[in-house]
Amino acid sequence: MHFFKFFRLIYIIIIFLFCQNTVYAYSQSEQVEWANKTKKDLSTIHNLIKDNGPLLELSRTTNYVMWLNEGYKQALEKSKHVSTYGGYLFTLKYYIAGFRDYHTNIMFKNLPSSSTSKWPGFIVAMRDGSVVVVYKSSKKQWKVLPPIGAKLVSCNGKKVADLLEKNIYPYWPGAEKYPSTWDIYVPYLFFDQGNPWALKLNQCKFIFNNQSKVYKLNWLKNNSKNLKTKLRNASFGARVHFAIKEFGKNSVWISIPTFSWAVQENNQIKILKKQGETSGDFLTAIAKAMPKFRNKNIIVFDLRGNPGGAPIYARNILFGLYTKEYLSSLGTKFVWNRVLKMQFRVTKRNLDYLKAFPYLNNIAEAMEKAMDSRQSYMTYSDVILNSHKKINNPVKGKVIYITDGHCGSMCTMFSQALKEIPGTIQLGAPTAKFDASGYNNDIVLPSKLATLEMPIEAVVSPKDYMYKPIIPDVNYSGYLGNTKNLKDFILKKYERGEQ
Repeated sequence: MHFFKFFRLIYIIIIFLFCQNTVYAYSQSEQVEWANKTKKDLSTIHNLIKDNGPLLELSRTTNYVMWLNEGYKQALEKSKHVSTYGGYLFTLKYYIAGFRDYHTNIMFKNLPSSSTSKWPGFIVAMRDGSVVVVYKSSKKQWKVLPPIGAKLVSCNGKKVADLLEKNIYPYWPGAEKYPSTWDIYVPYLFFDQGNPWALKLNQCKFIFNNQSKVYKLNWLKNNSKNLKTKLRNASFGARVHFAIKEFGKNSVWISIPTFSWAVQENNQIKILKKQGETSGDFLTAIAKAMPKFRNKNIIVFDLRGNPGGAPIYARNILFGLYTKEYLSSLGTKFVWNRVLKMQFRVTKRNLDYLKAFPYLNNIAEAMEKAMDSRQSYMTYSDVILNSHKKINNPVKGKVIYITDGHCGSMCTMFSQALKEIPGTIQLGAPTAKFDASGYNNDIVLPSKLATLEMPIEAVVSPKDYMYKPIIPDVNYSGYLGNTKNLKDFILKKYERGEQ
């Protein structure tokens, strides 16, 4: 009897050891797989940009080309230590962020089942120049959390600026070392997606009601599907939808969340009858509606969350409101009356991209000719408007446009155009930096886990408004996510004349 018990014990031990070795081997295999995926995607990004990017012009004005090669070396070195999805994610983010270019970006999708995130039960954001707690979980798993409104002083003994320097700037495309980007990225200080190189935050000091207190952080797995939305909304609020709405006395509020043509939208514009149109349909409808708003007391363009899009839609909206004749009469002081020179990289991949959009036919035809001539680059010049005799502004009221840190690309161009038109007012937060690159070509990477957004063009001239954010004329210290308060502020200041 004891003999059988002995062999049964030996059998159990053998099976246990076999399973342990199998798990260990699988773990090692998975680690190698993540490292290989990272290296292959990095190599693809490097080669795509090297072969198709507008490097000649960008090399004259930025560190883009230097980072293309030096950043690649650094990212490859990091990839040697990648063993998880988090390592893959932040190695690619590190490489892309280093370009410091709005149009060089990466989008992650098809998250593997092994991907997880953690958070300490609260979210912070910028409010009135300070980083404060704006949301905290009500779940009992977190026994003690800082109160709503508590001001963040430091974590692990490091100030907020140092935390951003370590955990945010190196990994988030678009993050810059000027305050307007803090609004977007501060909430992500307390969102752990498995970055193996980030400083792990253990305890943070807060001030509330003039009393300071140190809280130990309890990082737990995120089980909420809405946490990423809460993090995004913490900075500037929920993404707005297309809308044309009357407000105040003879005023209109026009929400434009994108200038892209292919985004599916809910119908909030009454002049459209069908559901399910793309954003291009809404933008066209807005442009057609513009003439009837010229006699409004206040016209508000709500650009919160607008990342940019196609030039044709932005231009048609302002053409519809102001007329081409009036905008032309502003002369070269107005950006669209100056010659726009762009440099394109001439490749088959870039030509195929241009051909996919009918409104880019002229550029595509020019590239075909350049390709026939075996050119590596081509310069394309465009004057949007021709000079016209002086005429009066057809818009009678004030035009206010609201921007935030998400406003980039064509949104910044739209904002710059409005800033150069008399009688307009920019309100809100500074835009993203106005980069010279553009015309993004999206390419799925070999891992199928990410899509590279790569520019094929760079502006040669004019550059007087490039490489800097567009600063509002009016400081609005309130939370930009509160539309009601925004409307009240505008009506009080510009309709009733109260200060």
